[in-house]
Amino acid sequence: TAMAGVITRAGDMYELSQALGVTVEDLSRMTYAAELSGVQIEGLEKAIKKLSVSLFDASQSGTGPAANAFRMLGISAVDAEGNVRPVIDVMGDLADRFSKMPGGAEKTALAIRVFGKAGNDMIPMLNEGRDGLQQMYDEAQRLGIVLDTETAASAEALGDELTRLNAAKDGVITKITTGMLPALRSLAGALIKTSQDSRTMAVIGQALGWTLRALVTVAVLVGAAFIGVARDIGTAAVAAYKWVQQDFAGAAVYAARGFGE
Repeated sequence: TAMAGVITRAGDMYELSQALGVTVEDLSRMTYAAELSGVQIEGLEKAIKKLSVSLFDASQSGTGPAANAFRMLGISAVDAEGNVRPVIDVMGDLADRFSKMPGGAEKTALAIRVFGKAGNDMIPMLNEGRDGLQQMYDEAQRLGIVLDTETAASAEALGDELTRLNAAKDGVITKITTGMLPALRSLAGALIKTSQDSRTMAVIGQALGWTLRALVTVAVLVGAAFIGVARDIGTAAVAAYKWVQQDFAGAAVYAARGFGE
């Protein structure tokens, strides 16, 4: 159902936000923007994960491919207080720079340095520019598809409870089946033994044959009786019709025919 889909999506969003270190709200917005830009969600997840690592590495050492890429693009990995900047803010800066760059090897190389192997897949989303991303973020908010952390956490907890409920159901079925196994094995053994006893099967076959012959005999007798009754009723009906039509001779003929038979 649609409700079940929303609960599952919200729970998955909460777990993913925990794994990526991004708020549920920001992840909801970026997911919507990725969908509109033709970026696969799996690619977005990999890109965000790699971007988070790139930001942390750049904030710690200031060296490496990602740090060099940030410097070339004029983007800082940390804020004024020295803390790693939120992914969604850096994503806006990257979109602003990439949207102004011509397509080519340099653009692709920079994207790969920042986002890893998912960099090339992220270029269509980055080409939207900062303003384009913000418009999609705002649209997601208006559509009501931006989840908050509390809602997503509740959905994830409900999903866990449903998993426990299904496990409990499976446990009950397992216990009942386990208890029935000895009886089922005995029944299977008895059936196998019976099937191997040719005399017993022959007796069963004869009994079934007698039963079928008896049913056929009854059907023939009953059928003949019905046919006779139907014929007599038909003859009487014709005789009565002719009597009403004042064809007394014809009525007498059919009446005699009926009584004669």
